[in-house]
Amino acid sequence: MIDRAIKKLKTAAAISEQYYNKPLIVTYSGGKDSDVILDLALQSGIGFEVVHSHTTVDAPQTYYHVRDVFKRLECEGIKCTRLFPKYQGDRITMWDLIPKKLMPPTRLARYCCDVLKEQTTPNRFIALGVRRAESGTRGGGTATLV
Repeated sequence: MIDRAIKKLKTAAAISEQYYNKPLIVTYSGGKDSDVILDLALQSGIGFEVVHSHTTVDAPQTYYHVRDVFKRLECEGIKCTRLFPKYQGDRITMWDLIPKKLMPPTRLARYCCDVLKEQTTPNRFIALGVRRAESGTRGGGTATLV
């Protein structure tokens, strides 16, 4: 599985360079899935950047972890960026998004990831880590390339 994931990351990195003339983005939430995809990207030897979308709902420990990981990566020469999501052109937090959507996110209505994470890097090729059991609509493996 590791070799297959690394091969997919290499393919994604090549596509990113070919179509966008920019390195692959590895999205990083600070969670276990993100740590796995980040480790796979490091093992693969590809060029990549790391992006963290500030959702405003993560635990303080998660933010500290992201900060520490970004410090380490930046010392290795890897570009790391924290983004503040926008919705309909304005900066948005989860707490602002819930009333706009008229309901909190649920297992069946998962708009939060779409708005707060997946739309923050338009016109770029991204890799994100997703557990197989997390969502049947997102793919079937640990390393899902979007």
